[in-house]
Amino acid sequence: MANRTKPASEKRGRKTKKDFQTDRTRVLCELYRHYANDSKVQLEYQDIDNLIGTDRRTTKRVCQDVVSFCSLVDLYERGIQAGDTTFFRTNLEKNVDAKCRIGRKLAELLRPHHVSAIALGPGTTVAMCAAMLAQNLTVDERPEVVVTNSLGCYEVLQAIEGTELIVTGGRYKLPIHALVGVDAVNSFSNAHCEASVMGASAINQDSELLVKYPDEPEVLKQMLRSTTERVFVVATLEKFVSRDTFPVVKISQLLHEEHSNLEIVIITASSKDLRDSETEHRAKEVIAALERIGNKVKVVWADE
Repeated sequence: MANRTKPASEKRGRKTKKDFQTDRTRVLCELYRHYANDSKVQLEYQDIDNLIGTDRRTTKRVCQDVVSFCSLVDLYERGIQAGDTTFFRTNLEKNVDAKCRIGRKLAELLRPHHVSAIALGPGTTVAMCAAMLAQNLTVDERPEVVVTNSLGCYEVLQAIEGTELIVTGGRYKLPIHALVGVDAVNSFSNAHCEASVMGASAINQDSELLVKYPDEPEVLKQMLRSTTERVFVVATLEKFVSRDTFPVVKISQLLHEEHSNLEIVIITASSKDLRDSETEHRAKEVIAALERIGNKVKVVWADE
């Protein structure tokens, strides 16, 4: 009997794209079974399992229903990854505690000032902030309108009572799970929200906000330009010592001329493994430099 030649991917022990798709389907099916008692649709695991590999269209629809059914909060709490290998999905589990504290602090800061419209950018920290706003603000306290290009925020807020959710147009960018391009820019240019929430991959001592992908800065710049009162920059502590490639804007520049009335609030939190570390000390030096920009820049710590 002739020896079978193993595919290159099998020799290396690495998963193929097909393997990831199969894993994703099975994880989603397990997830659906876990929530079956809470769903109006009573579908047994065996019923879904029978669909795998036999009716791709139906399987795809079921999986999409599951993704819609489960919010990001559920994914965080149970530590479930849906088989995705994108930058957004792999970062969902990182520094969850710090991101939750940042989100709760944002809710606390928004509560006394009723914001009728808020813009939310992409990123896992912003998505967690959206989840915390939904959990910690009452219907009357929540913004009446949310404009976002983040499908992570959409997944969290799609069923929230009392909030009109507007998703921008644009081209879908898989790694950040968000919409980019001219249509996204135009959507934000028409928004004119009182507040906006932006995440950053890195923030340096020159007050520069940086992101990971070249499609992001144009959209984020427009979101910030269209904000009328307050910009919230949300970032865990290690972002202040991180480096990244694509600059969005310098905070010092954002405050000039047409943004003269804008207030910048930076909300941060440290994860437990950074306490009293060299990284924490260097990050605090960067934060001190940001505080020296002027009285329109505030740094708020989301303490435990």
